Amino acid sequence: MRTARQYAVGFVLISAVMLLLAGCDDDAGNGRVVQGFPRHDTGTSWTFAVDSPDAGLGTQTHTITGTQAYRGREVLVLSETRHFSDPANNHDGINLLDAQTGNVVVRDLHGVRTEYEPDSGFYSFPMEVGKAWRATHIVREGQDEYEQWEERQVTAYEEVTVAAGTFMAFRVDITAASYEGLGEVSYWYAPAVGYVVKFVVGDYVVELDD
Repeated sequence: MRTARQYAVGFVLISAVMLLLAGCDDDAGNGRVVQGFPRHDTGTSWTFAVDSPDAGLGTQTHTITGTQAYRGREVLVLSETRHFSDPANNHDGINLLDAQTGNVVVRDLHGVRTEYEPDSGFYSFPMEVGKAWRATHIVREGQDEYEQWEERQVTAYEEVTVAAGTFMAFRVDITAASYEGLGEVSYWYAPAVGYVVKFVVGDYVVELDD
């Protein structure tokens, strides 16, 4: 079974990663309610600055390259490229995101394929402060198959500053998980951007740059 860092870092990239959320918002207490997720056009791209204790400083770029059918559902194809000073860390990948939920169903990074059934559960809509959910899924990596879950909660709607600017964003924290060594795992989704703008796994930090 993977460590917490391997698991979470995988999602960042991808999902990063992630394509997500949404569109219609309404006032709700000190924040908003995000009702759904946007269908970003093919060619849409996001670049992130990465500060990794293992790989050093670098960038990741996520680009939507198209759509396809996967096991009876429509998925968005998201390419991922990394650029670090050491070429050994430049593992490109392809991720498939459920077109209805924005969640990852397949991650293929550096030839290592991971499937999530029904999906990663990274997002749950509508999104608002206080919402909590358990993301439970079967993980398949090669011949290995096991169940995994995380408890996720929207803990704040707050201002977050990254290289690309300052945004109001929903903060989501993983508060418990079925694997060991959870540590700090948080990510910020900015409705104005329609994408995650920051992801933190301990001392591993990914921030939107462009």
